Amino acid sequence: NIFKRNSIKGSGNAIFPFNCDDALFQFNESYLTVFNPGDADAGGFDSDWQCKRTIFQYNYSHDNDYGFILICCNGRNGFNDGTIIRYNISQNDNGFIFKTSGPATNTTIYNNTIYVNPKMTNVKIDNKDNGIPKICYHKSWNGYSDKTFYYNNVIYNMSDKTVYDFGKSSNNLFDYNIFYGSNPNSEPDDPHKIVADPLFINPGIGNLGLNSLEGYKLKNGSVALNSGKVIANPGSRDFWGNQLVDGKPDRGAHERR
Repeated sequence: NIFKRNSIKGSGNAIFPFNCDDALFQFNESYLTVFNPGDADAGGFDSDWQCKRTIFQYNYSHDNDYGFILICCNGRNGFNDGTIIRYNISQNDNGFIFKTSGPATNTTIYNNTIYVNPKMTNVKIDNKDNGIPKICYHKSWNGYSDKTFYYNNVIYNMSDKTVYDFGKSSNNLFDYNIFYGSNPNSEPDDPHKIVADPLFINPGIGNLGLNSLEGYKLKNGSVALNSGKVIANPGSRDFWGNQLVDGKPDRGAHERR
């Protein structure tokens, strides 16, 4: 599916499940979602509340006014448990990349490729966001998230204005991620962090369509090759359809064969 210029007349992320078990979102493109003054949402994708085991995989998010993906629930009377976000590509999304809002639990975010351009902005200027673009943003909605896991992601950050903001969320774990480019002081600890260039073919030139993203494949000699964390039940393929193999996976959305 293609989602273009959603939420023109009201607040909303382009697509999301509500009150669902085992929802699956794959092979979608979401772009140019519109932020209006006073909106709460204007992102590409959203794992919303009253949901269990939602999966987002092989999706392309770009140029959305307010975020790549939100994982949320109302802490007064809602839940969100077991969301999986894997093998997606985000390019030039604004506001934030990954956001949890409320006490979502057991979220796993792995093998995504993120390109943050030098002009990333945050259109929502208030006493919570402060107009600062955020790569990870964990905020309260009557409670904070618990147990959010980030593995094998490649964050190619060309903006010197971005930060990481985890609020009072608990049990966040980063391991085997690549943080290349700008490295703010708020960047999280990661025992197997790599900060070297992942050597994409040509990052930042994705256009319309899932077939426009060859630039995010890995070159020979990339530090991402065979250096990732082994994930239990990681799915069967990467963003381009390459079969995942036993042993050390590559980092990011490309499993190079």
